Amino acid sequence: MTAMSIDPEKRFDEGLDHFKGQNYLAAINIWQDLRESGFQGRNLQLYLHAARLERSKITQHIQACLDLLNHVDGDAPLRAQIQAKNFSAALETATMTLRPPSPGPELKLCRAHLLSLVDRHLDALKVVMEVHGTSPENVHVDAKVLIALGQIHLEMRRHHEAEDAFLKVVNGDPGQILGWYGLTTVYYAERRLTLAAECIKKVLASKPGDLLAVSLLDEIEAETDSVQDLIDECRQVLSKHPTWPDWHYRLGVLLLQTGDSDEAIRCFDAALGINPRYLACLYQRANLRLLQGDGVQALADLRQAGTILGDSEQDERFAEALRLEAAGEILEAAVEFGQNLELEPDYAARHIEIGKKFFEEGLVDQACREIVRGIEIKPDYPDAHYYMALIHRGRNETDEAVASLQKAIALNPRYMKACVELIETLLDAGLSGQAEQTLAPLRQILERRPDLVERLVAIDIRLGSRHPRSSPNPPQTKPASS
Repeated sequence: MTAMSIDPEKRFDEGLDHFKGQNYLAAINIWQDLRESGFQGRNLQLYLHAARLERSKITQHIQACLDLLNHVDGDAPLRAQIQAKNFSAALETATMTLRPPSPGPELKLCRAHLLSLVDRHLDALKVVMEVHGTSPENVHVDAKVLIALGQIHLEMRRHHEAEDAFLKVVNGDPGQILGWYGLTTVYYAERRLTLAAECIKKVLASKPGDLLAVSLLDEIEAETDSVQDLIDECRQVLSKHPTWPDWHYRLGVLLLQTGDSDEAIRCFDAALGINPRYLACLYQRANLRLLQGDGVQALADLRQAGTILGDSEQDERFAEALRLEAAGEILEAAVEFGQNLELEPDYAARHIEIGKKFFEEGLVDQACREIVRGIEIKPDYPDAHYYMALIHRGRNETDEAVASLQKAIALNPRYMKACVELIETLLDAGLSGQAEQTLAPLRQILERRPDLVERLVAIDIRLGSRHPRSSPNPPQTKPASS
């Protein structure tokens, strides 16, 4: 009997066993065969994506550790444990080796990678920042610090911080392969597929035939084909219903994944031509124009958004933006203008909504200000406490994040996004027992939530195979029509 003559469901479960045991390559091989045979059930594509992502992250940690150990004497036992993926034992060995005389920064950074591999991300960050503080002038160490920092942020799903660290690495030395690998993983996780492909090709230019890089490039190209299918679907809908602004907007967002910014702008233009008050589209177009360096048009979009929101430019909040504009610093003026957009100060829901928009645009301080104002006026909005928790998590304020999430869940016990965020926060704090206890009664609900099942997969990766679970098999749904 050949492997492919076995029931596909059983083959999928075989891959899932490998996945739970962190044998990602075996899982990938099985699921890749299933996909090529035409099997599409059981969220196969999602699990294949997750397995490749996890394999990439672990491989990068291992390679970073091995590179660091090249500068450490007597590294053979530790190197052997890392190569065998016995990370807990390797962490113990590294910790024992750190005893006096004072160890070099490379061994400390190796320990930081190992802490992250056993899900002690906050402890890993502390070690990295300690090394950074003690060797600020060491260019060699600084690149290694940034690589460790980027990989730890990536494990914590802080993609913006990870991207920033990896960009500093490759901008400082374009030959740093781990920097390009890190950027590939960030962009692949966010499905910014064109950028991911460009970065992994940088790796292959330096290391032709690298098996992980070749495999990742193949998968990125396959997912690009899938996005292209969604783009084709949007275009088919719009050929019949050209006056549906939501579909123009959706097409623009998909085109951004392929890197086609100019065509995305045209889609946003079409959506706003039909509905000039489409705020989400205005913000998207303004942000894209800022990235393209078109401050004039970005500022125009933000002004239009301010008009819709009822903001007056005569308000003192906009004085700095107007000063920058008068001085000819248009990009800076647009950023300042966007940071100060807000709604009526006496209406809680409006404060919370604009705070959420600020947060999604990366303007954390402004988001915090608005959401706190909203909570002061009316403290029973679950969304407000949820977003405050996200802010606290970004600031490493774990206790405050847990408290905010518990408030959100108390106000709405079926707020599943808050429940998932609470589980992830508990895991970041090393409280895996509490995380499992919180997850247990919610598992069946989460497995049937297509919007959350990917995060459930990530949680299961972090929890490992300490508990049995059913395989997620949420109902298949048709694409939304608006």
